[in-house]
Amino acid sequence: ESITRIRMTGPVVRWGTCSAFSINQERGWGLTAEHCVVTVNGFEFRVVDDQSRPLEIIARSSTIFPPRPEDDLALLEGDIFRELPALTALTIVPEVGTVVATYGFARGERNPFFYVSNVARTRPRWFSLEMAGSLLGGMSGAPVVNDKAQVIGLVTKGTASNTYIIGSWHFQELYKAAVKQHEG
Repeated sequence: ESITRIRMTGPVVRWGTCSAFSINQERGWGLTAEHCVVTVNGFEFRVVDDQSRPLEIIARSSTIFPPRPEDDLALLEGDIFRELPALTALTIVPEVGTVVATYGFARGERNPFFYVSNVARTRPRWFSLEMAGSLLGGMSGAPVVNDKAQVIGLVTKGTASNTYIIGSWHFQELYKAAVKQHEG
């Protein structure tokens, strides 16, 4: 398992739990959706894993890139991501109809929820896509994988009929910017 449930704590809690996954075991870095860790006004929640160990927000797409509708990413650091195997990302936009799956902690449940669907719409210019069907709360930040278990995106938000996915190309942008920021 490469995913974990994360919880937001503090004086203002808009979301109770979200999902996150490991992308670099050596650094202890993982990804989630930015709206899981930051309010629309920019207030950063105190974020912890299931063992109440703190997770540090390393980078957020809204502070590194100009505002773009597809950006809703947060890079986290914590011991949990050193313990979980990192997932492999694939930087392609799958075709409409391609079968994809996501797994995360819907409604804050302790066991992961697995959901299989198909790509309903793609936006190659923004490297984003929509998955048919709406997911339950708590799935934000969960990885979306292809039939080879390669990460192609991350769950951000949903409507009554579709779930929006940020393509993994954006992960690499955020990751590179964070590395440069921490080593520069």
